[in-house]
Amino acid sequence: MNWKLTLLLLSIMLFSGCTPGEGANLSEAVFFHNDEAIEKVISNREKNDIINIIKTSSFSQLQAETIFPYNGESFDLFFKLKLNEIERAYYLAIDDGHLLRRNPMLSSTISDEVATLSAIQIEIFTKAFDIVSKDEDEGINQEIMMVMYDYGFHIPDKATALLDGSRFFFDLKDYGINTEVIAGDIFKIYYKGEMITQMTYPSRVDTSRMTILDVRRTRAIVVRGSLLGVPGSDTYNFVAVDYSASVFPEYVVNDDCTYNTVNTYYDDIVYASFRADDETGNPSIQAIYSYIPNRAL
Repeated sequence: MNWKLTLLLLSIMLFSGCTPGEGANLSEAVFFHNDEAIEKVISNREKNDIINIIKTSSFSQLQAETIFPYNGESFDLFFKLKLNEIERAYYLAIDDGHLLRRNPMLSSTISDEVATLSAIQIEIFTKAFDIVSKDEDEGINQEIMMVMYDYGFHIPDKATALLDGSRFFFDLKDYGINTEVIAGDIFKIYYKGEMITQMTYPSRVDTSRMTILDVRRTRAIVVRGSLLGVPGSDTYNFVAVDYSASVFPEYVVNDDCTYNTVNTYYDDIVYASFRADDETGNPSIQAIYSYIPNRAL
């Protein structure tokens, strides 16, 4: 066989798998990195891998009580895929492995479907979107920390946001975090080396032996409600649509980081924050605010 023809046939065999399948088109790939939306360029080979995952995954109708709260903050990446002349929008939560499929032409979520991906499938996405993730083989560790408040012990008369009792040990803006940090926010810190916590108050993380590769935040859910008296009792509940709680923090945080005792706001409109990953059906209130907490830094 002519050597030129042989080379041509080998080239076709090697690269035919690098072109997305006929009738399939993956577009608008976006990585949601904290408060930023970063557009990604996906190679044809990676597109093919993702298309194969979609084709072979088993999607079922989304059940709100079994999956994370659908608030748009739980997803790490987004893309659109046109397959068999039908275009769908896809959202992936990396840590949970939940891949949500939506019809972008419908405002209702009734048609939403979800599939649970394997660790190998998740790795395909993280590599395609160039996302740092926990990898023991590569020595990449993950630390998960939640924001909570110190009420007046660290700074008198101020509500101070801490990470699991520690002062923040990184600059928020270095990782695209441009909005206010509130109680119930979850931070996932990806790093190499050793993370050492000095047991002071507040505690302090010594970063001299660690290299932080990335920090990702999952925002707390904020719910509008009121502190209303319980009929026939001298107690109060936090009451919102489809939610009521008799246990809540004893202070209300103001927009200048001061705080007041909760009884100051009885019968008033307030805002409560919850962990976005709380799937208990009756999530705990992490903090109460006298304002809508979502300010730019």
